[in-house]
Amino acid sequence: MLRFALRFASLFSLVCALASPAAAQDEALDPDRRAEAQAHFEAGTAAFDTGDYARAAAEFRRAHALTGHPDLLFNVYSALERGGVLAEAAEALERYLEEGDVEPDRRDALSARLARLEARVAEERAAQAEAELERERAARDADQREEREERLTNRDLAPPPPPEPASGVHPAGIGVLIGAGVLAASFGVFAGLSEAEDASLASECGRDNPTTTCTESRVETLRLYNTVADVSWIAAAAAGITGVILLFALPPEASATDAAWITPWASPVAGGLAAGGSF
Repeated sequence: MLRFALRFASLFSLVCALASPAAAQDEALDPDRRAEAQAHFEAGTAAFDTGDYARAAAEFRRAHALTGHPDLLFNVYSALERGGVLAEAAEALERYLEEGDVEPDRRDALSARLARLEARVAEERAAQAEAELERERAARDADQREEREERLTNRDLAPPPPPEPASGVHPAGIGVLIGAGVLAASFGVFAGLSEAEDASLASECGRDNPTTTCTESRVETLRLYNTVADVSWIAAAAAGITGVILLFALPPEASATDAAWITPWASPVAGGLAAGGSF
């Protein structure tokens, strides 16, 4: 029924358009032009009946272009609305209300329809804008993920950082100087013990008690203290000199196998210093 009503209204509009005084006065509407408009109109009506609304709108527009009659804009509007092209349908209906000779009651109804159509267009455009924003957000998130993955990949493939610059001193020299300090402390300890032992012997059988002679076994401890103190002193001096040489005379780069050591030794009858290293 709706298609029949549309066809009837369209045919009536086209007949009125072609028979109107304005059209009759238009020299461009010669028989050939009128026949061409009629052909486009009938093609549009047939396309509308089969649901091909895009072609129907195109044919109605060609008929309108040939006749210039605003009533054909209603046909354009109907086909576009059925085809879901709401924005263009609203434009066609608005032009029809502006240019066509529409009765007041029908104008009110069509104006209300236009308002509803424009509201649908606004909702559609808002939905499209939201969808576009969502696509942009998705693309931006994808780009950020790709950048993070690229940074992680580049970090994994990056060469190791260069080694720390050398301190300027050979590490073995520092160790030897520490040993020299330990030996110097040993010298101070045994020198103090030797001084105390000498004072004890002096009061018992030495210079403070000339009537008593110290036995060999009694002075053995003093000799041991003196020997260790002397060896410690000599070793501390030697280690200090060696450490200074290692610090400033050798290159600062050291391998994991570089090592140096100094060990004093002493016995009741002798003493000495053992030193060694690998560089």
